[in-house]
Amino acid sequence: MTMRLKFAHLDGNFALAQLPTGSAYPVWASGEFSAAIQSAEGISVACAEAAVPPGVTSRGGFHCLRVAGSFEIESVGVVAAAVQPLAAAGISVFVFSTWETDYVFLQNSDLERATQALEQAGHRSEERRVG
Repeated sequence: MTMRLKFAHLDGNFALAQLPTGSAYPVWASGEFSAAIQSAEGISVACAEAAVPPGVTSRGGFHCLRVAGSFEIESVGVVAAAVQPLAAAGISVFVFSTWETDYVFLQNSDLERATQALEQAGHRSEERRVG
């Protein structure tokens, strides 16, 4: 049985930022969704595009889709079900996972194609909020 997901659109434009190893935690990261993951390679940040300070290595113009609903941490295949149709459509994604659900970032310019690919895979999308 194929997993069917529902996606919610988060408001606003998002950016992905990269901080070098040894950087301070990015207290500036804010917005409806923000996350920072520290690894040996540095800190990866996702947040509101407007929150990224000048001089920080970043790419803006991202849209965020949240997998609607909660999943047990033991759930298998949620991320795969979300990103496989996007990969098949040639859409690059950046994924952050929380305890309850997953967030998929993609370029704003790919949003229409992404929505079509997800719907063709049997997923649904909540009405996008505007303004």
